[in-house]
Amino acid sequence: MNKNRIIGISILVLTMGILLIVANLYIDYNLRKYSVYYAHNMEHKKGTHPEMAMALENIKVIHTPESRGIRYDYDGLAKVYNERNKNNGIAP
Repeated sequence: MNKNRIIGISILVLTMGILLIVANLYIDYNLRKYSVYYAHNMEHKKGTHPEMAMALENIKVIHTPESRGIRYDYDGLAKVYNERNKNNGIAP
């Protein structure tokens, strides 16, 4: 009887641990993927743009569509280049 109780408690603790890990990973993934949406819908000071800050911070996770004249730089700091607005050969 005592052995069955220990096995049952062990299985219960293991199952709860796995569920906790999966839930935390899902929450982290959701916050990263939809951070721009959340930043857009929260209150912020006039003149600030938290959407761009979140987009650049999480650019590796969010969907970046292939668009003519737009390219993304993922190494180091996240950068987005707009080739259509070149001035003197330099893309902003």
